[in-house]
Amino acid sequence: MLIPHQKPDAPPRSLRYRERRRVRALASLAMLVTCALAWTPGAAQGQKASEYELKAIFLVKLLRFVEWPDKNLPPSEPLIVTIVGADPFGPKLDSAFAKQKIDGHRVIVRRAKTVDEIERSHVVFVSSSLSSRLPETLEKLENRPILTVGDTPDFVKHGGMLGLLVEDKRLKFDVNLASSKKRGVKISSQLLRLARRVVQ
Repeated sequence: MLIPHQKPDAPPRSLRYRERRRVRALASLAMLVTCALAWTPGAAQGQKASEYELKAIFLVKLLRFVEWPDKNLPPSEPLIVTIVGADPFGPKLDSAFAKQKIDGHRVIVRRAKTVDEIERSHVVFVSSSLSSRLPETLEKLENRPILTVGDTPDFVKHGGMLGLLVEDKRLKFDVNLASSKKRGVKISSQLLRLARRVVQ
């Protein structure tokens, strides 16, 4: 008796869609880290993107390769990004996240003057205006599953998870994997392969 061949179940459409988005995001990230700072994919000819416009785009792409514990980011809740300290982005970060979803989560951008004002957040961008208090700021966040991002020198050395930097007129990033694991924030190996440096 012949048994008809059965095709393996296809992944849900939403899963396939998210995977396609991640592939595109990875390609865009790879392009951003290899191209000059003054250029960004999709920019009109002759139009230059500012450093923080690129960093805003960069952050949108990066977050597609980060996972938080389910209890801290249930499917129905928005993903909250908080800028703490002086805001270097202005409206650029809001514009970058407008109409974007990260793994099905809509994104809310908030601002806080100090880390003590942050009640709930999944991502905290620590402004360079807090560089003199960076260790203290990160210490106040260390027991929470929050992805910490910054662009001050040695950000990851002080325990920050993602450090953005400009090197040879190119936007690059460092990752403190030990810090992210300690807080239960998972960073994809695909992203790690694009990092300039990974702190284990």
